[in-house]
Amino acid sequence: MYNAAPSRDPFNRGRFPKGFSWQDIRKVTQKKPLGSLLLENVVLFVGHHPILVGIFVALSLAFYLNERIRGGKELSPQEAVSLINRENALVVDLRDGKEFLAGHIVSAMHIPHGAFESRINELASFKARPIILVCRMGQHAGLVGAKLRTAGFAQVMRLNGGMMEWQNSNLPVIKG
Repeated sequence: MYNAAPSRDPFNRGRFPKGFSWQDIRKVTQKKPLGSLLLENVVLFVGHHPILVGIFVALSLAFYLNERIRGGKELSPQEAVSLINRENALVVDLRDGKEFLAGHIVSAMHIPHGAFESRINELASFKARPIILVCRMGQHAGLVGAKLRTAGFAQVMRLNGGMMEWQNSNLPVIKG
């Protein structure tokens, strides 16, 4: 039977083990930079929860791969030029009107991302041709690519890095 004398604080709040104080804790934490302490905590967490960390890594990898595959193959600007010249690929620019007028790829069809679902029928006659989706930095092209694949378009690709990458590669654009 447990026969300890009752204390005024049954949960031992505010107390440290014998011989420790707040000053001792401050000395220990001041010797190591905060980044080092965070890294130690991450390493400890991974060591104590390997199954949880494994599940997290697997789900993150599956999400990443799903997002890459779902929106179509990514093309570099040079691959896009080759596809446009060799296979007569259709370029669909998903940026808003102001950005489109500031500069777009030659013979690109302009369908803003916000109006894409209502204008998807405009692309019905191009199902047999490769389609290259272009947005500002490559963010919206994946979502639109998934919608096109669902609608039955087989050759959907997206420009990696969007128009920013196209312009950084010093490839031609038309203004207006």
